[in-house]
Amino acid sequence: MMRFSVSTQGFYPDTIDYGSTLPADVVPITDEQYSTFLKALNMTQNTFVRVYSDAGVLTISEYRPTPYHTWDDQNNKWVINDEGLKSQKVDQVQFAAQMKAELMTGATKQIDPLQDAVDLDMATDEEKMQLTAWRKYRVLLNRVDASAAPDITWPSIPV
Repeated sequence: MMRFSVSTQGFYPDTIDYGSTLPADVVPITDEQYSTFLKALNMTQNTFVRVYSDAGVLTISEYRPTPYHTWDDQNNKWVINDEGLKSQKVDQVQFAAQMKAELMTGATKQIDPLQDAVDLDMATDEEKMQLTAWRKYRVLLNRVDASAAPDITWPSIPV
């Protein structure tokens, strides 16, 4: 027979003598529960779950909403604490800064040949309009404050 501990999220075969190291909350589980819990607990971090006791019945939690959430043992639910919020904000700001840099590079790649055409007095009216639109876009993009992530209104890319 297999046993399960909510506190360690671990399985304990009854064929092994754990002595005093066996967690106090170990309860026997059926083969079906073992299979179900093992499968649920072996999912990737992106779909992480917990097994918890709900009025004495072992239950699989909902998936962890984000990697920033932690399990609240008292209330048997996923929560995001101050540390998680800080980590999330840092990642959002880094992502926004990276995105801004990539968009600026892309805008410059669009502007350079258009500017060449203007400088060489070879630009069509359409190219001149595109150049103006891309330069305005790059100015607006440069004004984006990545530290405001995730609350950023990105300028529209010219078409």
